[in-house]
Amino acid sequence: MSHYVTIQGSITYHNKIYLDKAVDILQKGGWINKDLSFTDECNSPYDTNFVDYKNLTLRIPYGCHRNLGRVVDSLWEGAREGLVVGTSTDGCFDGWVVELTQDTSPRGKLKEDLNIHRKPAQQYWDLTEWAKAKGKEIVEYDDNVDMNEEYYEWQNQMEEEFHDYYMR
Repeated sequence: MSHYVTIQGSITYHNKIYLDKAVDILQKGGWINKDLSFTDECNSPYDTNFVDYKNLTLRIPYGCHRNLGRVVDSLWEGAREGLVVGTSTDGCFDGWVVELTQDTSPRGKLKEDLNIHRKPAQQYWDLTEWAKAKGKEIVEYDDNVDMNEEYYEWQNQMEEEFHDYYMR
């Protein structure tokens, strides 16, 4: 069974070995092609290369990616820093932020050099609750309406606002 997520972000790695591992995971899953471009559902590549070996950074383009949310946790091995934001309306109405920040203090730098397997902080939200907390107008699902276009448009708007809020 597939799960669709709208996701974006970037992860910077300690070295090329870890970036290569992440690229391998994404290539095996069909999200990145042999030219290191992310692809959409029809296997068409995005315009930009999203693997930057000079800066050891992987960028995930904003878009709806099937099953990518299932492997995001495995992309953090060997990460130095990063931020990934995701949302889904596929059987849920959720949003999440995964972030790993770099400790720039001298002691933090030493710890970071010794422990490259730090875990990122993760936060999850029910997007209706997130919208309420941000003072947004709430549109309720109406069982008496066949297509609920207003509700689906509101969900899309909340997803976009969630991404904009955390990816600033």
